[in-house]
Amino acid sequence: MVLMKQATAAAVDGNALSMWRTGNLRLSNEIATVDKWGPLPPYAVLVNKNMSAETRDAVKSALLKMNEQEGWKEKLMRYSVVGFKEITPDIFQEEEEIKEYVQGMGLRDHVYY
Repeated sequence: MVLMKQATAAAVDGNALSMWRTGNLRLSNEIATVDKWGPLPPYAVLVNKNMSAETRDAVKSALLKMNEQEGWKEKLMRYSVVGFKEITPDIFQEEEEIKEYVQGMGLRDHVYY
């Protein structure tokens, strides 16, 4: 929509945009990224409930350190994944502060596709 001048701006998933840019190098220069949020923990990693706590902790530790290992770092970057972060309540503190600040504000013109 932005490329076809039917929308001035759009919010898109960062992974989807990155993969699109990889496959559309010529068109990629036609759009600009104004801002990014992150690193975010948007996707939960799920394991079988019967997995031992020891194995769960080992998987968690491996994921959190994966981007520090050269071989894995390169593999992750192919998909624009810079690493994994543990989900903790404080990771969303800034968003909560912004939410409180803009409460009651609004936009006059809404466009949904």
